[in-house]
Amino acid sequence: MHFEYNPHKFDRPALNEPILPIRPLRMAKRWKVAPRHHMGKHYTGLNMALESHFMCIRKEVRKLYAQQNEFFFDRDYRNDNADPCSMHTIACSTLYMNLDCSYSYEYELQYHIEDSPFKDTIASLIRTAGKTKVMEPSMAAYFAHMRSYYSDDPQYFSYLKAEDEQ
Repeated sequence: MHFEYNPHKFDRPALNEPILPIRPLRMAKRWKVAPRHHMGKHYTGLNMALESHFMCIRKEVRKLYAQQNEFFFDRDYRNDNADPCSMHTIACSTLYMNLDCSYSYEYELQYHIEDSPFKDTIASLIRTAGKTKVMEPSMAAYFAHMRSYYSDDPQYFSYLKAEDEQ
């Protein structure tokens, strides 16, 4: 059997070989990379504590707002390709809370409470969390914008009721 080298043969693709499109580059989820990254290893314990504390706060907030039959946004971004930094967001007309993994692989709780009847209770729960950051949006306008933005995908919005506590 004899093979000959033909440099022109390698310049063009074979006729029956499909040309695959180039995949767009996307950033990995920060919370998935954090435990293995050399910067994120320093925050592993703090990150796990803040995440579990955020879920406890979320559960309590849902119980409180269920008493008022509030229209509520609750979305888990951890396994979603929407944003590499966001992990979980809850919002309503008087409250916004977001758990983020920053570019330095440190979890951060961003929140804003505006004229909520449960402001003191929620503030005392948030004070016990690790790294927090207060945001200053107008919550009524922000929540109205969220409702219009997610109007075609209403699965993350619900009316909280006392019997539907999660």
